[in-house]
Amino acid sequence: FRRVIRGFDRDRRGLVQSDFAVSLDGGAGRGGPLLAALFAPNGEVLQSLEA
Repeated sequence: FRRVIRGFDRDRRGLVQSDFAVSLDGGAGRGGPLLAALFAPNGEVLQSLEA
């Protein structure tokens, strides 16, 4: 991948993308939704889901 992908964001902002990183944290386990994403080999988000 060309991006760092992490599953924790202290502020629980959901799906947050920058040039070099993607954060996936909707607050699951703390009252928020569970997030998931499908990534291309280059780090592009192809699809995201929220449950």
